Amino acid sequence: METIFNDVRGIPSKAAFNAIKASVHPVMGKLRKGISEKTALQASILNLREASDDIEDLDFLKFFPNLDTLFVSSKNLSNVDGLRYLTKATCIELSSHWPKSIDISVLSSCKHLEELLIDCNLFGSDTKPSSPRNTDVKGWNVLKDLPKIQYLSIPDMGITDIGFLKNMPSLEDVELAGNPIANLTPLHGHPTLKELDLSGCGIEDISVLSSIPNLESVFLTGNRIKDFSPLKGMKNLSSVVADDNGLSDSEIEKWKNELQHIEELDFEPLEEV
Repeated sequence: METIFNDVRGIPSKAAFNAIKASVHPVMGKLRKGISEKTALQASILNLREASDDIEDLDFLKFFPNLDTLFVSSKNLSNVDGLRYLTKATCIELSSHWPKSIDISVLSSCKHLEELLIDCNLFGSDTKPSSPRNTDVKGWNVLKDLPKIQYLSIPDMGITDIGFLKNMPSLEDVELAGNPIANLTPLHGHPTLKELDLSGCGIEDISVLSSIPNLESVFLTGNRIKDFSPLKGMKNLSSVVADDNGLSDSEIEKWKNELQHIEELDFEPLEEV
């Protein structure tokens, strides 16, 4: 049986090789000299969330073309071109400090994606990059060409233009927290959107939210919003978290009274530590 070795013929990173070997052979993986190519071809899930910070590129994914789900967490991930091999994937999660500029346009090959997470907050890590908004990840417009995405989480990625969202017809849940978004207009009238996280985006105007017919939950923490009247006529809206918007006690009481139809409503300021 052919094997994939930790050398120039296969996966050059020893740490990545060992992590992948353990993933495809949970019991005896560390005792084998190579990863069975047959087993790799059959693998549907590859979890490298806490595998190794030595994973710098994803070219090894050529050995896993049948993956449905991929989780990768590495501080040093700087090349994602290997994603082009995942033509059958429905879920991809990538977490890194993104030390180099990368282009995610390669995701155009992943036409079956339903869930996508790309962020700077490493799984299993208590540390965050010192300047997450300086992250240089390009090619976000490729998302408009992935019609099946329902869940999208791209927090703290330095995104200012969310124009790609208006052409994502299946999107139900999107997390944009920590991105300095200049304009919410692309969200106008989105037909399928149910959950939206806009925490810490520097937003002042939320008038566009009133046009989203099926919105059920919205997170608005840490912005500069003073006028919450657009939420008044939203019949499907049941949860709003809007603490830490600099509101006075009297303003908080005003909006609590005017938005009583919303089942879960939070305007409380954050407690000082």
